[in-house]
Amino acid sequence: RFLEVPFSFKYILLVPIANGITYLPNRWWKSFFTAIVVLCFIFIDYQIISIGFYTFSIEDYVHYYSTVTTAYILGLRNILFFISEALFIIFIVLELQNVLEESQRIKALNKELKENKEKLEFANVQLQNYAERIEEIAKIKERNRLAREIHDTIGHYLTGITLGLTATEELIKQTPQKVIEQIKRLKDLAQQGLVDIRRSLKELRPDTLEKGTLSFAINKLVSEINANTTKKICLRINGELDSLTPALDETIYRIIQESITNAVRHGEATYIEVKIEVDEKAVHLSIIDDGVGASEIEEGFGFYYMRQRVLDHNGFLEIETEPGKGMRLFVYIPRSGVRYHD
Repeated sequence: RFLEVPFSFKYILLVPIANGITYLPNRWWKSFFTAIVVLCFIFIDYQIISIGFYTFSIEDYVHYYSTVTTAYILGLRNILFFISEALFIIFIVLELQNVLEESQRIKALNKELKENKEKLEFANVQLQNYAERIEEIAKIKERNRLAREIHDTIGHYLTGITLGLTATEELIKQTPQKVIEQIKRLKDLAQQGLVDIRRSLKELRPDTLEKGTLSFAINKLVSEINANTTKKICLRINGELDSLTPALDETIYRIIQESITNAVRHGEATYIEVKIEVDEKAVHLSIIDDGVGASEIEEGFGFYYMRQRVLDHNGFLEIETEPGKGMRLFVYIPRSGVRYHD
């Protein structure tokens, strides 16, 4: 019975072995080592081996030695059994420690997950509030845009029609045969104003910009004023005016339109000079009239919207005026997007 092993020691070995097998990479290796362990367990089991072989116990072997030697051998065996049991206890303690640490780590992860969830909920609330604020700002911006577009369009065309009707009164007295032609031009002007108003409400650009380039739109605007009124507008363009962005096209057009309207309606100007210079870095616009001028500038909706349009492109706008010396408007808009105004 040399291979006879105490029950406790034999089965204690199975625990760390089984634990080690669980860390193998795949099922094939686990099955392979499990089979080896089973075979080894069978071959070291005394009851199984003794069926086919006659075995001797360690006591039978040490019986031939002296009493002292026998005591040493058996004591050594007991020490080995004790060491194995102590190692098993250490193994169990380490495993329990690992399980405890894993449990604590899972608790910490759950706590962190809960905190992150609360942060996400808070961030979601903030995001919703931000979205609501953005929506409100967008509504206000859209209302301002519509108000600006309608003001620019209606003011310009009503001024043109009013001046045209005034000119018609003079034609009736001097050359009545031209009255019908003048009325047709005023009718076309009114229809064009209606088209522009509808397009503004649909978030589109002025009809003349939709149909052609910026230079075409400005020339058409100037031609209409010169043809329908007694006012004289001189237009000078230097540089590639038609190379600008659509947004900048509309800004330049609206500023010229509003400035002419103000000069004719409020400044009582008879001559207006519009000068546009375009280079690689910026657009320079100046509008000078011979109106009555003013001691100080009172900025209404028209000037406010013009300034806002320029600020949207990071440019600046200056207005100069003196009583009896008309008004001078200067606009500088960078093409590179660099901010030049605070």
